[in-house]
Amino acid sequence: MLFSLSSLQALADPQGLWPEEVYGFPLEPVDWILLIPASRRSDGTLELSGLSWLSEKYIPFSLADGTWVVPLKSDKFDHDTIDAEQLDAMMLTHLQEISTHYHAPAIALAVKQSPQVAIAAWAEGQQATWVLGEQGEGSVRLMLESIFSAPEDD
Repeated sequence: MLFSLSSLQALADPQGLWPEEVYGFPLEPVDWILLIPASRRSDGTLELSGLSWLSEKYIPFSLADGTWVVPLKSDKFDHDTIDAEQLDAMMLTHLQEISTHYHAPAIALAVKQSPQVAIAAWAEGQQATWVLGEQGEGSVRLMLESIFSAPEDD
């Protein structure tokens, strides 16, 4: 388990109970990122929310370095595949299942709680991390660029 589970998830912040000690760690660049949009309910639990709040909508987009980001539509199939509580806790086994299922080298969970957005990210063989920012046009793109910014080995 990369983030600890807690029954006291009544926090209204988009990051819920994600641990401060992993805030802002960069991850190594990857070929593409599966982006899972969600919202934080008033009781602190996570709800896969589809793409209605993402400015990038349903189309894939690329980061400045050319990394593709593919947003998940969060349809019934996705809801049957993804356990929101395990995803919120960044449970390693669940992240690996999602990664294998979608053939995704990295997963980013974008959680909206207006006016903020928190993004937790994980890539195979790397530690989970998260960042917090203001919701706005292009904010998810900029936050993902800040996470996946570690230089590749030469």
